[in-house]
Amino acid sequence: MKKQFYILSALFVIVVIAEIIYAFGLLESHTTRVVEKNLGEWTILVNEVDVTGEVVEFDIDNINYDTDSNVKSGKIAPGLGGYFDISIDPTDTDVSIRYDITYDKTSIQATQTSIDVTSVAETSGKTIVRTGENTYTGIISLNEINNNQVDTIRTTINWPNVEANGEKDYEVGKTSNASIELPIAIKLTQYTGEQITAYVGE
Repeated sequence: MKKQFYILSALFVIVVIAEIIYAFGLLESHTTRVVEKNLGEWTILVNEVDVTGEVVEFDIDNINYDTDSNVKSGKIAPGLGGYFDISIDPTDTDVSIRYDITYDKTSIQATQTSIDVTSVAETSGKTIVRTGENTYTGIISLNEINNNQVDTIRTTINWPNVEANGEKDYEVGKTSNASIELPIAIKLTQYTGEQITAYVGE
């Protein structure tokens, strides 16, 4: 009899503890949701894709190349270049945002050619600041967000026809048909008025 009493008592204690944990879990979840509501909305589209993290990483392989009758369409060769666009749309965002775009040139440098990123600019003329060797920074203010501002950042690449690199450039073009992939990382954060400092270097 005592054994059954102890078993029932133990079960009762377990049930009570489980109920307390469950109730605490509900309270914790409710508190989290309330805090999130107070933070404001944060929905940003990069190239029309909803991004959920602070850092977005992707490979650019759909570059709009210059055309030449001697080069296959969609490919690049010495003397030609191209560009690609990145759109940043803070569609449902209640705070000013800062974006830092970093270009990973490792794959380009591996070709041992003179292919390079020659310019990074916002297509409407907004200021983009070079803040690192391969990083460029822009701001979309809350006022611009309220006016449905979408920043479009155009990156231009070029493959100059350098005579000293002639044989090397020819080999790259012949063996790989010379299309380019360029990994990009975009860091998205709330802009709180901090100074954007220009990169001092080459």
